[in-house]
Order: sequence, then C-alpha cells, then structure tokens
Amino acid sequence: MPPSRWSSCSGRRRRARLDIGNFSGAFDLFLVLGSWMDLIVALYGLTHPLLKAASTVVRLLRVVRIFRLLRLLPELRMLVSALLATFRSASWAVLMIALLTYCGALICTDAFMGSANEEIMFLFGSVGSSMVTHAKLVSSGMA
Repeated sequence: MPPSRWSSCSGRRRRARLDIGNFSGAFDLFLVLGSWMDLIVALYGLTHPLLKAASTVVRLLRVVRIFRLLRLLPELRMLVSALLATFRSASWAVLMIALLTYCGALICTDAFMGSANEEIMFLFGSVGSSMVTHAKLVSSGMA
C-alpha cells in the first residue's frame, strides 16, 4: 500500500499532518499563500510596486499548475506534442511562403522601377510595398 499524503503519529493520540516534502505540495502551498497575499493587497488597496510585482508573478505561476496535467494524463500529453509538431511544420510553410513573396517582390520591383504610371509605382515602387501587394493578391485582398 503506497504511503498517503496524510500520515499519523504513533501512540494513542493520532494527529494528522500534511506531507509537503514533494515539490508539488510545496508549490501548491506557495500558490495558495500568494493568492492570499494578492487578496490582502486588493482588499486594503496597497500600492507598493514590489507587492504588485509579486502578485503578478503568483498569477503567472498559477498557469504552471496546468502543465502538471500533462504528466498525469498521457493522452493529453500525446495531443499536445502532436499539436506542437503541427506548429513546427506550419511555421516552415509560412517561412517558405514569405521567401517566395520576397523573391516575387524583388522581381516586380526591379521590373516596374522605371514605370510612369503612379499606381504601379505605389504598388510596386519599393520591396516592402511590393511584398504587401503580393500578400494582398494571394489573399484575394485586391480585385
């Protein structure tokens, strides 16, 4: 039988004590005490910058508790890892599209540089404006 978090002392009188020897219990205790500090700061209207910074850190650390679910639920861990792999592949696709847009912008800027038409010079006069024009053309932003 695994040891429980609540253990009792030997003898006739039994006292329950909380085992916070593991990191998870100590982390939760820190977050609860930090939440109480945040509540006291909010109730009394304390405006010390150090207290505000500490309460912000405690709020951010609350999110870290969610990551413990990844350790407890292997299906969720597999789903998150697949999602991260998808983001990695999608970022390579976005980089490839950006490089192709840049190459097209360079070609169009060079080709239309001496044009007398003001609208063409506005759309393709510089590499930046040419890239924006290409992005609008690809995303059906221009007719």
